[in-house]
Amino acid sequence: MANENQNMELMDALAQMIAQSLKASIGPAVEQISASLRTSGYNAEAPRPKPPSFTMPEYGTSEGTTVAD
Repeated sequence: MANENQNMELMDALAQMIAQSLKASIGPAVEQISASLRTSGYNAEAPRPKPPSFTMPEYGTSEGTTVAD
């Protein structure tokens, strides 16, 4: 049980370190891009990735399939 708690604490610490590293490395890159766009005359907010589009057609009984398929 104590070993499991240690593992969870270590995983939490590792996750926090990874998150901090990503924030530290990505932040300056976004600022550099934004500054470059501003100096080139492009006046907009920092670029943000678009979420992927998702479509799911409705289930039709004429398709000849069942939920089990």
